[in-house]
Amino acid sequence: MTNYRDPECRWTLRELYNTARHPDRVFVGICRQVLEPEEDGFEAGPRPSQVRCVTYNASDARGACWGKSQAQKLWSGEKYLLNIDGHMRFAQHWDTSMIEVLAVCPSGKPVLSTFPAPYYPPRTLVVETPHVVARAFDVNTGLLLLSREARELKLPKRGAFIAGCYSFCRASFIEEVPYDPDLYFDGEEISISARAWTWG
Repeated sequence: MTNYRDPECRWTLRELYNTARHPDRVFVGICRQVLEPEEDGFEAGPRPSQVRCVTYNASDARGACWGKSQAQKLWSGEKYLLNIDGHMRFAQHWDTSMIEVLAVCPSGKPVLSTFPAPYYPPRTLVVETPHVVARAFDVNTGLLLLSREARELKLPKRGAFIAGCYSFCRASFIEEVPYDPDLYFDGEEISISARAWTWG
């Protein structure tokens, strides 16, 4: 998880553990980027011994991809990887549900990914299943821009893109397709999607 000066991170952690079916199996790695240690009201949640955290001064931050690469270094051999931003809410028993959905994907190395459905703090959830789609090429940079379309899905739908703000897969992904710390932000999703594709 990356957290750039985000006060929602502590509530995300609390929600992550409180809604998990097996919170004892959930370990979190966070790259915090803050100007003052207390500025975002960060708390390690209800299970602080299961939260690994590195903190950097936000003025020295080198972008979202660099932050995610730092968070990935906190991996300690867990079987699955959930990559999220610091501002998220969760469905009840999300941990077992995502493993079940991953198992029905017709791929040897599936990755569940989407732009997460929005929420309104503290916990008003918008129930939808966004599907990541190509929108257009940016006229200034030439980079492909992604967008979301709400879909009603009974089963996972094959897609071409991995969203930088949410993905779930086997943790071997960290070794095969690590985050590129030299990308700042633009191009993150195209880079990770293309490299994941080449690794199967």
